[in-house]
Amino acid sequence: MFLNRVLNVILGIILAFCGVYLVMSPGITFLALGMVAGISMIINAIVFVIFWFRFRDTGIVGGFELFIAILLGILGLFVIYNGFAQVAVDWMILLFTSIGFLVGGIRLIVNAFKIRRLTNEGVNTGFKWGWVLVGGILLAIAGVLGLMYPANLAVAIGFIIGLEIIFSGIALIAAGFFLE
Repeated sequence: MFLNRVLNVILGIILAFCGVYLVMSPGITFLALGMVAGISMIINAIVFVIFWFRFRDTGIVGGFELFIAILLGILGLFVIYNGFAQVAVDWMILLFTSIGFLVGGIRLIVNAFKIRRLTNEGVNTGFKWGWVLVGGILLAIAGVLGLMYPANLAVAIGFIIGLEIIFSGIALIAAGFFLE
């Protein structure tokens, strides 16, 4: 048990230092997402193939699932070994993040007015409609700014990933000290 606690602390320290490095170079962190996506595709393909071999006799899976798994693996290899594909994946991440912010903001704005209507009808929603409206407006603005200035969004995403890794490292350190 002591060894697990020590390993948690050591791995947490390493993870926190890696997070600090990523926060200090958020652009590079963001550019690595294409590689991470390619590796994820390959891992998913391997899992799908294993799943196919394990359950092929049950009728749960068929040839189509195996075809998709192989196609996913090939796509993952293509993304890993082709720099242009990595950049395309990175740009798609930016585009979908910006559009997600914009659509989410519009959804919150619409919901704010629904909450206002319910509040006027005497229903206690538990939400203050004005704060939901402000959050929706800010999120929609973030989406528009992400579409207008994608490089800034890339840096912000890289920075947030670095912060997440720092906090994960701190959590591992805390687990090593406080969990039994």
